Amino acid sequence: MEVTPERSGSRLSQWWAGTSAGLPESFWYLLAGAFVNRLGYMVEPFLALYLSGPRSFGASTVGVVLAAFGAGAFASQPIGGYLADRFGRRSTLIGGMIGSAASFMLLASVRDLALIGVAACLSGLTIDLYRPAVSAMIADLVAPEDRARAFALLYWAINLGVAVAGVTGGLLAARSYWLLFIFDAGTCLAFAVLIARKVPETRPARQAGEQGGYGQAVRDGLLLTLGAAILLGTIVYMQSFVTLPLAVAADGLGPEAYGLIYAV
Repeated sequence: MEVTPERSGSRLSQWWAGTSAGLPESFWYLLAGAFVNRLGYMVEPFLALYLSGPRSFGASTVGVVLAAFGAGAFASQPIGGYLADRFGRRSTLIGGMIGSAASFMLLASVRDLALIGVAACLSGLTIDLYRPAVSAMIADLVAPEDRARAFALLYWAINLGVAVAGVTGGLLAARSYWLLFIFDAGTCLAFAVLIARKVPETRPARQAGEQGGYGQAVRDGLLLTLGAAILLGTIVYMQSFVTLPLAVAADGLGPEAYGLIYAV
């Protein structure tokens, strides 16, 4: 049967109506902020090229600096989750975005290797503070039966933004790596401003006698098993930030090529 443009448009409208149904206004601001933030996601993917290019570090030194970044990132989300539960999702998200912007500009400014390592660790520590807060806000804002669709839309927006950032970042890096740090910091601040203006605090009041903290989490065998599986997968995935850019550079290709490969 022939599918006319009108029929195709009608099906698309029906799909979108079903996908977006039941999602509150605050969620859409959160989604828009996450998308804008990921449009500027350029420092972490291009950090190895920045260190091996303008900073002229060897592969082993690049690995050490990226390990410092990873050490900060390792602690980032547990700390972010604690802060989101204790002090609020909104303030944790805003603070994490402002901290990311500041640490990125510090990383771009310092020249001494030790200071670069410290700035990289701070960047890793702040870059993912917002993630637990975003997930908790969605759980607070969206009814249980709608959460699967809400998280699907969030990850769709994030990956779309990252794909655009990969291509754009490669073009900017070919001109000046400073542009990557400025653009990433700017989108972090834009996310913070949008949340500060449009999204209220969502943290529910803690009930008397209600337990919290990570003690409950580490006693959950299924959660620990899932975490271990994610860790193994992430070890492989992170090579796109470590060995892939170095391999691309070793083949004589520029940041535009890496950005395109990363986006794909």
